[in-house]
Amino acid sequence: MMKAVAGNRGRPGWRSLLLGSCLAVVGALLLFSGRARPVVAAVGTAANTAIRDAQRARVLLEVRGWPHLTYPRLTVYYAPGLARDARVVASAAETYWPEVRRDYGLGAGTPRAVLVVVTPSEMTRFVGGASTDPPLGAYYDGVDWLLAPSAFLPSGSGLAAAYAQSGPVAHELTHMADALLSGGRTPRWLDEGLAQYEDWRLTGYVWVQGDNGFDGGVYTWTELTQHFDQLPDVALAYRQALAATAAICRTGAGTCTRILAELRAGEPVEQALQQAVGSIRLRALQTGAAWQPGEAPQPGTPAGPRP
Repeated sequence: MMKAVAGNRGRPGWRSLLLGSCLAVVGALLLFSGRARPVVAAVGTAANTAIRDAQRARVLLEVRGWPHLTYPRLTVYYAPGLARDARVVASAAETYWPEVRRDYGLGAGTPRAVLVVVTPSEMTRFVGGASTDPPLGAYYDGVDWLLAPSAFLPSGSGLAAAYAQSGPVAHELTHMADALLSGGRTPRWLDEGLAQYEDWRLTGYVWVQGDNGFDGGVYTWTELTQHFDQLPDVALAYRQALAATAAICRTGAGTCTRILAELRAGEPVEQALQQAVGSIRLRALQTGAAWQPGEAPQPGTPAGPRP
């Protein structure tokens, strides 16, 4: 079962305009300065943070009348009539958010996680997609949107356990952690790879469907890293992103979070990857070493160390 394809979405228009304007001004001022990269990165991170906070505030304004559940480090809002679903989502979030925060080194100052539980039609209204096939989850506008578990799982006594294992909560919370640590600078393939990797570590889940193994054709490194959102076989692209990310994270605990810190500091992604894994391993990834036939990540197998 597919957990989500919405991933870490955003509104490109005014967000890109604001961020691009900030970077252009600072870049022009510091064109000949050796300090340009970290200063530009800091401005970009500040702009991303301000945009995320504004988007999140707008969402909270829209759902301010909805019932909600409050916990020490997270709040779960839910559409009227979804109280049971909200408790199921909250139980999973209470389990996984502390683990994600620990793995990503997020301390006491981490913003409160906000999760919103919605019906299929509300997911379409707030996030997008078709109400007949909505994403199961999406980190969007600084908030984790979760489709009501009973909308896609049997609603009996085993709902909470089934959702904790196969639902998208760990995946979507990881998107939030990733955005916080990188300052919103993570490329899409790595963002989705990390969300899947942490989900795999915490729940054992891997998105497998008949044609997304590596025994047929696979996308090239360039296709995956530069055109991720345009690739037609979404399931294959996601599994390749997971495999590449796992290969990087398996070089040692904390490798992937160090890459995110480098991105936040303004390093280009290829340079951050090379510093983390070395030029030989990076070249192997670029030539498809992570996508050999029979080597696709499998559910229930060990994922690797903390990212």
